[in-house]
Amino acid sequence: MSQGRTRLRVVDNDRPQRWEGIVALSEAMLEAARAEHWDRVTELARRRRSEVERFFTTPVAEHEAAWLSEGIRSVLDLDRELLELVEAGREASSAAVVRLHRGRTAQAAYRRCGEGG
Repeated sequence: MSQGRTRLRVVDNDRPQRWEGIVALSEAMLEAARAEHWDRVTELARRRRSEVERFFTTPVAEHEAAWLSEGIRSVLDLDRELLELVEAGREASSAAVVRLHRGRTAQAAYRRCGEGG
């Protein structure tokens, strides 16, 4: 290579679109959580994890830092809201299990009283 020429880095123009796909998966996870479709959230989370791992197999180039940092912030914001929904769903599920257990306990007690009477 001659001294007056600099070597150009190969730029992957698909990376911003691939990151947008990751953001879209995060948004879909949030929508599924809002609808309480927890199996769908889990499925999307697996896909997103795979896409994120694949995305970062290539080191982040300096010219990608600005849009990628904004994209990461977007995903983190979506994940915060998702976590709140997951925690609320978990609490609701726990409360439902407690109610179910109490109902079964009451039914068993009622049957015992009926058998003894």
